[in-house]
Amino acid sequence: MEDAEAEDVRELLKYGKDTAGGIMTTEYVSLKEDITVARAIEHLREEGSEVETIYYVYSINENAELTGVISLRQLITAPPDARLEQVVTRRVVSANVWDDQEKVARMVAKYDIIAIPVVNDQNQLLGIITVDDVLDVLEEEATEDILKLANLDAEGQDLVETGPWQRASKRLPWLVGLLFGGLIAGNVIESFSGTLEKVTALAFFMTAMAGGPGNAATQSLALVVRGLATGEVDQRRLLKAILKEAQVGVIVGIVSGSVLALVAVLWQGQPTLGFVVGLALGINITISTILGSFFPVIIHRLGADPAVASGPFISTLMDVTSMFIYFGLATWLLL
Repeated sequence: MEDAEAEDVRELLKYGKDTAGGIMTTEYVSLKEDITVARAIEHLREEGSEVETIYYVYSINENAELTGVISLRQLITAPPDARLEQVVTRRVVSANVWDDQEKVARMVAKYDIIAIPVVNDQNQLLGIITVDDVLDVLEEEATEDILKLANLDAEGQDLVETGPWQRASKRLPWLVGLLFGGLIAGNVIESFSGTLEKVTALAFFMTAMAGGPGNAATQSLALVVRGLATGEVDQRRLLKAILKEAQVGVIVGIVSGSVLALVAVLWQGQPTLGFVVGLALGINITISTILGSFFPVIIHRLGADPAVASGPFISTLMDVTSMFIYFGLATWLLL
């Protein structure tokens, strides 16, 4: 490497790979704010070939502090004798060098800009992050969140190259742990064995009773995890998001419970059984959507990644809850 390039690399290595400083480029155009537009354009002709991309020109003061920004188009159409400080936009959207790369990606998407400047705590301009780097970040973060929803490690999970034992070792601790959750659900069913012996038709609907709420919880979980990741669900809108999901759960629960109740009546010819089955499914789906939306929020409040509140975990939790409510209602109403 040339000495200048080596120095740039050493400077960038100070920052974490997932920070704004880790993904920024130091190839950008910054000019003193007191020069004229004509001199700025002349400088671009002289130095522009050495810069990777020129989307914006940034103005700085004598302390290298970021003071404004102007697009290349605006610069070309500005009066040649005007000073740069007169034509730049003062309200500059910028990222701190220690900001998480996901936060930077959200800022670029929110403000619809092609590049974002990166500054330190003293507001000194250090580099820029371009939109193509942001797209890489979004792909990386989306992949990481999807893998975490399945309780998989985002690192080293190449679908073709990673060996089967290595991939299995990432999954086994979670899956074996969740087996014990399944055993708890089985223990709940065993405690209601007397009810099941007297009303054997209850067994016909156990799979629907376990699967439906689990699926509903996973859907709510995915929506809230995505909302937390993109910033769509913040502190101000948190309660509203959970209430919305609860309302959805009530609607889905009523419709799904009514359908299953009708099936139970037509299949078994027992209206009371149909009522129990439908009521249990409706209650379970309502609870599952609330838990599915509330659980990742708790994880987020504890400072952990909400994506770890995985689909398999919430499904296992709903298996236990659903079986208890189902057989509890059946014992109360049918015996």
